[in-house]
Amino acid sequence: MRVIVSLLVAATGGLAVVFFILAYLLVKQADGSPFWVTGLPFFAYLDLIVTAPIWMPLAPIAAVCAYYACYAKLSARNETSRAYGAGALPGWKILRATAIMYLIMAAAIVAWFGEFAYRKNYICGPGEHIIQSDADAIKQAQLRIVRARYDSHGMPGYIDEKPSVADFSSPDCCTVKRTLTWGGVIVWEVLLSGETIGEPKKRHVSAFMSLSNCGAVFDVSSISAEPIR
Repeated sequence: MRVIVSLLVAATGGLAVVFFILAYLLVKQADGSPFWVTGLPFFAYLDLIVTAPIWMPLAPIAAVCAYYACYAKLSARNETSRAYGAGALPGWKILRATAIMYLIMAAAIVAWFGEFAYRKNYICGPGEHIIQSDADAIKQAQLRIVRARYDSHGMPGYIDEKPSVADFSSPDCCTVKRTLTWGGVIVWEVLLSGETIGEPKKRHVSAFMSLSNCGAVFDVSSISAEPIR
């Protein structure tokens, strides 16, 4: 038992530290944080997963080395274990410990993605609620157009600023698409088409709103407003 515990600690310790530190930094990232806090941990974690076919075959080798190293140290302290010799070491223990290590790594990845998806889908912030239907998604998108990135039209002589309110009451104003990312995050994609309200000259407003299941606006959301000719 002591050998198995030592093997698991030696083989999984380094990988667990790498996985959980990067995952923690990514989960705790906040808007406006510097790249080394937000973008760098994400790309490092993604790179670790993509290169798994390269470094994961080394795990059995690391397991064998750790097992023999631990066995030799324990054998030096236990006279009764010397009678078996190095050739009598049970290989099934190495195989079992290696399999356990792979299961621990797989469980860590699945647990992290599961926690991330659950938090994005069902833990809503102040003023947010879980979107119940397409109509609710359209309503939330209309209320949050001010949070979308504004795409300037670049036409001189016309208003060129993000509209704070718009009329999307036409029958064909809006379309909704509900998707699920490979990480399990629910995304509501809403296309809006309408006109500005309260401006000297009306502008045609087009918006692409990407919302979480709680109605939070993702960075890819954009809005544009061009003069009606």
